[in-house]
Amino acid sequence: MDNPLVRLFDPLFIGLHALDEAGMSSKALIKAHPTEKVGNFCLVDGRVAVIEYSDLDEDQAYRKNPDGSLVFELGSIAIHILSVWFVEKLNASGDFALPLHRAVKKIPHIDLSGNHIQPDKPNGVKLETFVFDALPMSEKSVILQTIRSEEFAPLKNAVGDDSAEVTVRMMIERAANWLRSAGVQAPRRSDGRADCRLEIAPSFALSAEDIGPKAGQIAPIKPGDAVYLE
Repeated sequence: MDNPLVRLFDPLFIGLHALDEAGMSSKALIKAHPTEKVGNFCLVDGRVAVIEYSDLDEDQAYRKNPDGSLVFELGSIAIHILSVWFVEKLNASGDFALPLHRAVKKIPHIDLSGNHIQPDKPNGVKLETFVFDALPMSEKSVILQTIRSEEFAPLKNAVGDDSAEVTVRMMIERAANWLRSAGVQAPRRSDGRADCRLEIAPSFALSAEDIGPKAGQIAPIKPGDAVYLE
């Protein structure tokens, strides 16, 4: 347990996967809203599967259970464990291939006159494969619900939701919370957000628990500071 790589790869997640003798397991979180751009966990013929958000129509995305919860409430954040024996089993025949998914995209290109075109609407199709399509091939799978603020800050858009600005803010807030748990205070604005830029390198800490023994190394943080701990 003293090995930092073991801590990095989450001993709880690995342990549950090993105890269940699962072929493939995944982390999940409760979706922020019905149409959040994450895969949707479900059961298909008794096996865990994921429906990509682009393959789930809006009516299905908004379906609810009698208690008011979403039918498709668990989102996939693309964190998986695959057992070596499971991968070997899939590739035993030598011709294993994951299914293709059709994704409609806005694809920048050069037109016949040599002009660079940045389309404002979808103009092309990309074929994709997703590792989650191997999940139904595993007889046993563990799905572990995780904490969004600790493990999921996706970067998908230039502005707005899931943009670089939001991702950076989430990483700063996570770092500030880690420091607070070790008794190190980051300056806060009136709205409660951290009033500084913080980044914690994996070489300094892989979890909040790693901060405590190093708290004495951290200089007082002032409003507007940019702090990189490594």
